Amino acid sequence: MLDPLAHVHDHTGDRKWAHCPNTIRAHYEALDRVIDLAHNEPYVGHDYDFGVVYVGGGRYWPGIVVGVRLLRHLGYRGPIEVWRGHYADEEPIREFDLDGYDVRIVDAREVAKTTQPRIFRGWEAKLHAIRYTRFRRVLFLDADAYCVVDPTPYFDRFSDFAFWSESRQNIRWHYVWPSHERRDVVGVQGGQFFVDRESAWSLVVIAEWICQHSDFYFQHLYGDQDAWRLALAITESPYTIVGPATWQHPAFVCALDNRRFVVHRPVSKLFRACDWNARDCAVDFAPHLPFETFVWREFAKLAEHEVEECEPAFTSLYRRGATRVFDSPSVDDRTYLACIETLAKTHSWTKIVDLGCGSGRITREIARRTGVEVVGLDCVREILPQSDLSNLRFEYANAFEIDSIPDGDALLVKDVLAYWPFAHVRSWLREVVTRSKWRYIVVTNDVTQFPSEMPFGRHHGINLELCDFLHEITYTRICLENKAILLISIQ
Repeated sequence: MLDPLAHVHDHTGDRKWAHCPNTIRAHYEALDRVIDLAHNEPYVGHDYDFGVVYVGGGRYWPGIVVGVRLLRHLGYRGPIEVWRGHYADEEPIREFDLDGYDVRIVDAREVAKTTQPRIFRGWEAKLHAIRYTRFRRVLFLDADAYCVVDPTPYFDRFSDFAFWSESRQNIRWHYVWPSHERRDVVGVQGGQFFVDRESAWSLVVIAEWICQHSDFYFQHLYGDQDAWRLALAITESPYTIVGPATWQHPAFVCALDNRRFVVHRPVSKLFRACDWNARDCAVDFAPHLPFETFVWREFAKLAEHEVEECEPAFTSLYRRGATRVFDSPSVDDRTYLACIETLAKTHSWTKIVDLGCGSGRITREIARRTGVEVVGLDCVREILPQSDLSNLRFEYANAFEIDSIPDGDALLVKDVLAYWPFAHVRSWLREVVTRSKWRYIVVTNDVTQFPSEMPFGRHHGINLELCDFLHEITYTRICLENKAILLISIQ
């Protein structure tokens, strides 16, 4: 299709250009022309009647792998395409993660040598994949979305563009289309939808053109999902609203036939520690979501579980803002400190070792309250503070180098083991208890326990049923409001 604005170079990030009256007028006129051209654009055809399409790689790769594995686990036997790579990001992937799952991985950059997209970043790549996939009827899933039922029976349900709605209103209509020339269309939740490419071909072409001019449009609307909404609003294309995308923190849950159909987790993405950030990974295990144990178990298989990964994982997490997660004040701080102070007096502790002390906020208070010698240890060198108390010092230590951990009366392990894989929790506890370098081991953790395995840096608690070594030893359980302390006495 001839692009009326093919001569315009990429103005991404140029706010002044995107708000210029001449620019706005040019895009009005061009989009009006594209609507006419799209109706005459020949359908490119298909090789398969239906299929699932994912787009992404890099940090999104684990989410895609988990989604594909869950599809096959649910019994879906249809074709799957994963489109990876675009001009703005090399998006490394590990193809062997999907060995045996019958997935076609499409290098979008190779396709782009023929299709010549104008702009080809993440959001733009989604519409490009929809336009050029080999499937007629498509179930598109974002890299952080996955089905929780087999979608096979639903492909022939929809003969147009079928989506779940959301209430968010992001389009600044006066910049993109005259209000009197459009119809009202509810917000599109773009993380999952069905589209029959053949019957909705002109809609696909228009939405993809809008994304190809994202340097203008994405300054006035929200990415690919609003490209669909704009294209629907300015045409007479039929569409189906499947239902609302219901927010069940930290995910949208989309239902079909009164059954949960897709989970889309915008703020609980399956990112490895090197890609973790506080916005996208604000929540880890969410027990109310379907197949949550399966999802995290499969994700944990993809993450490195070697002991050598512990230190770089936590260093990366802190550099990316995890201080707010690991070191933020808790409602249990006061009762925890009071408990440690009581234990120190009751058992005549003269030296306390606080493993995983982070920025030292709690450790400093322990030293101040007890007055005994306190050593704060952490594997992230750059966050270790300077001591301002004569009975307190901070040192680097890797928890897995047990010989390097100072001995003492008590080894405090507060909110540390909850971020390790279970296998390492078991072996580490066994060795620490066996070494007898401390009279007491004090393990503190959230009361809430989750059943799933996790990679280093993601929270699961210490499930007593899965951490079988705890059944072999004697300990006292002390309950705070939201925390539980396991006091292990070394005889």
